[in-house]
Amino acid sequence: MPDLTRPRVRSDLAPDGRSDPSEVPVETWGALVREARHRRRLSQGALAAAAGVTQQSISKVEVGDICPHDRLKLRLAVALDVPPAELFPWPGR
Repeated sequence: MPDLTRPRVRSDLAPDGRSDPSEVPVETWGALVREARHRRRLSQGALAAAAGVTQQSISKVEVGDICPHDRLKLRLAVALDVPPAELFPWPGR
């Protein structure tokens, strides 16, 4: 089983009340993975096989239940034939 980490708990607002731009919600990453998978017309099972994880792991990534570790991010990007930054953008990029 791959080493999957839980997403960090975060506040939607910075201390001054503005939106916090320093973090990307894992739900955003999940939506990008799901969209890329749909564009490739892959099932969750097919993507899981290509990335070397279980279908359940793909499902959890897509709904934002888990934050994939860096190795899994890279494997997903390779399996989907996209640059990792397209799936997992960081603020300011």
